[in-house]
Amino acid sequence: MAVTRKELKDNAKQSLLGNWGWAIIVFLITAIIFGIFTGAGHWLDETYINYDGTNIFYQFASPIGSILLWIGSFIGLSRNIAFLELRDDQKEEKPYMAAFSVFTENRFGPELINFVLVSIFTFLWT
Repeated sequence: MAVTRKELKDNAKQSLLGNWGWAIIVFLITAIIFGIFTGAGHWLDETYINYDGTNIFYQFASPIGSILLWIGSFIGLSRNIAFLELRDDQKEEKPYMAAFSVFTENRFGPELINFVLVSIFTFLWT
């Protein structure tokens, strides 16, 4: 039996009932940290692209930038996991812990393997 759009909307509203403050705090924490990490990662990658060969630091800029982008991606994944747990009535009571759920709930290893395998599959597919 297919779920209608109205039923999905009503379920989402029911999940957020009384949890708006928690959801906003989780979103803001993850958005700020995601922005910092991805911004720094892109800046380092751009610095590496404009590298003229005179400074040894720039040789490490691109790998460090990529690592920062990966960490930012895991913060975004934490936000998604936190909201899925909110939907399933299993939310973490502390919003700052929910914002880092990939790192605090022993999910980093499996998620890292998943991320690498998806990246390899996508590279091979294209």
